[in-house]
Amino acid sequence: MSLNAKGLQKPFRKLRKSLKKFPKRPTPEQVHDLRTSSRKLEAVMDALRLNGQRRGRCLLKAVAPIRKDAGKVRDMDVLTGFAATLTSQGEEECLVQLLEHIGAKRERSARKLLKGIKDKRTKARKLLKDHAFIVDESFAAPENETPELKDWPAHATATALQLSRELASWPDLRHDNLHPYRLKIKELRYVLQLRDDPDDELVSELGDAKDAIGEWHDWSELEAIANKVLDHGRKCKVLQQIHSTVGEKLDHAMSLTQSLRKRRLNPEQGDRSARKKSPVKLKEAVVITSAKLAA
Repeated sequence: MSLNAKGLQKPFRKLRKSLKKFPKRPTPEQVHDLRTSSRKLEAVMDALRLNGQRRGRCLLKAVAPIRKDAGKVRDMDVLTGFAATLTSQGEEECLVQLLEHIGAKRERSARKLLKGIKDKRTKARKLLKDHAFIVDESFAAPENETPELKDWPAHATATALQLSRELASWPDLRHDNLHPYRLKIKELRYVLQLRDDPDDELVSELGDAKDAIGEWHDWSELEAIANKVLDHGRKCKVLQQIHSTVGEKLDHAMSLTQSLRKRRLNPEQGDRSARKKSPVKLKEAVVITSAKLAA
């Protein structure tokens, strides 16, 4: 069996545990773990087609608001870390004002997250337990011959290949479509990690591109907040630092992602109309890695 049993079970168990013990004043690490577990759970549910079943839809409906609220708290934690690296250059008040604004926003988001967990905790944990049991029983069955387990590798393979095609046929990368591209990269990476023996090099490259785009996007969010909160205009040295960093992060993310597309996803060369007429040629490593899910 090519699917990794522990990899499939982990999101259900980890998220269930996080919801049970989630503290009233969560640390950035606890928020990050909650968000990541939720994301991975959604990816697994989609890859195995569990989201098409009634109980699967109920689980996702319970988890989605928690994941979104955790994401808002996590975003503020990241922005706080970025803002803390800035030098005031004589404009200490600007930096303090920015940090206070982010901190207040984080506090509001954390309160909403805690309320959402309180409202959804019981139902979500029960559904998580039920789905974890399905996964456990499927892998524990004699010779792994349960109907569910028979279909899962094929479902995961189809999902991985579909995501690969979407990434390969993506329009020319621009600042306004780079973040959605990252979400597809992240989902593909999660699915490929479900293998017993994932292609570590490919997974690492996808992770590098994901992280680079994410860092640029977060700095862009910080710039948007700073432009709204600080009123010094373009002369503000804090704003200048942020703007400069956004440009550097964008250049790095674009370079890394373009390289990934060229080497791993191999979109058709030439103009856009030519790419639409010709079938997308996926790089062998991506095809092989995806296909092995069904081996």
